[in-house]
Amino acid sequence: MRIPGGRRTVAAASAIGLATTLSAIGLAFVPAADDPNKLLTLAKIIGMTMLTVGSGVALFVSAQRRQRGTLGAARDGPKTQI
Repeated sequence: MRIPGGRRTVAAASAIGLATTLSAIGLAFVPAADDPNKLLTLAKIIGMTMLTVGSGVALFVSAQRRQRGTLGAARDGPKTQI
């Protein structure tokens, strides 16, 4: 499928999408002006972000190990055929 405008259009659209995403992420870390406890709000945001990213990393690592077959190899010991 050909994109109208070619590589430059794709590069421009990608740059706009990246800038939008990064600015949204940055603004999500700024607590509201009328928030009574800004430090607690910031800690909650950072904590939930770490939990979400950490769970994604754990799922990825688990899938990689399962795909390679190394998940149960250390626990079960070497397998021999008779």
